[in-house]
Amino acid sequence: MYTKNNFISLAMKCTIFITSGTAWLLTSPGASIPERLKYLVYFTNVSILVCFFLYGYITVESLVKFKQTDGYYYRSVKTAFLKGALLVMLVFTMLVFHFGLSMTEFAEQVNQNLMNRVVNILLHYAIPVLCVLDWVLFDRKGSFRLIYPIAWLIIPFVYFLLVMLRAEFGTLIPHTESRFPYFFFDIDDLGFADVLAYALWFAIAFMVMGYIVVLVDKIMEKHSLKLAKKDL
Repeated sequence: MYTKNNFISLAMKCTIFITSGTAWLLTSPGASIPERLKYLVYFTNVSILVCFFLYGYITVESLVKFKQTDGYYYRSVKTAFLKGALLVMLVFTMLVFHFGLSMTEFAEQVNQNLMNRVVNILLHYAIPVLCVLDWVLFDRKGSFRLIYPIAWLIIPFVYFLLVMLRAEFGTLIPHTESRFPYFFFDIDDLGFADVLAYALWFAIAFMVMGYIVVLVDKIMEKHSLKLAKKDL
């Protein structure tokens, strides 16, 4: 199942590219690039930056094909692995924030004023929903393999390792009194055993989310094939 309106597809990709870049800039207005990089300790910011660069590539590729073929561009499967990983990252971030962090002190910090609330909505809701819609409406289905969710596990494992290394050798996170971005990674408060348990549960949840995405992809592929047969 996918829509063959190339103009709307291109507009959607441009919107995601611009929105993700804008959201990234608004997370710390006026900050220098080195200062912005300090905020990559947050998984949300990592996801949005990946979204910005990946959709930048996809948008340029789409524009080139759009011009070369007089309005038609192919739906590339070259980026399927990366786009699937991004989908899982964004949806996972949205769900963890909504059900795990939205009622905590962390949410109070990111909703201190109107601008922060707008950025929060962009980061945790608008961009994930836009990317899911782009995939559902415009991507060729059946591009995700069953091995992908296991391969995508490298993302939470590398992120966890970098967070721990930064906490050990770095300073406090800007505008906080902690070395850790989230309470469930705070070894000082919880101890290493509990933090490791949280990390393992999140890795399992991340993999399950990946298989849900692959399953939906397969279901929509079958639905698309049925519709194609009916049109013959």
